[in-house]
Amino acid sequence: ALKQERRALTRELRRHHAELRGLAERGGNDTVTDRMADLQDRIRVAERRATAVGEELVALERNHVDGNEATRVLARFEPVWDALCLREQIRVLELLVERVDYDGEQGTVSVTFHLAGIAALGRELEESGR
Repeated sequence: ALKQERRALTRELRRHHAELRGLAERGGNDTVTDRMADLQDRIRVAERRATAVGEELVALERNHVDGNEATRVLARFEPVWDALCLREQIRVLELLVERVDYDGEQGTVSVTFHLAGIAALGRELEESGR
């Protein structure tokens, strides 16, 4: 969704810049000047959003964990899990699990993890030598 939004913002910025250049070439009356000011505001808003979207994408890519890595990290964590008290286990689950969905019709459960939490857990296990 973020990549789609970034593409849409890029197209929008191209259109606004092209229109702004065309208006600047024509010269100005009050209507043209007002439209140029409006376009500059729209460009500023779109550029801010494009920057925010870019930062979100970088953060997501930095914290990306594929299924194999998640399985590996969680398997290495099992001995640590067994040593934790119940309160600590609950805290770890809160940090790792974003959402649990149950589909009663299909009888399935799906778990959505906080990717940053799994990545952090993997780094901690690496650093501790486990």
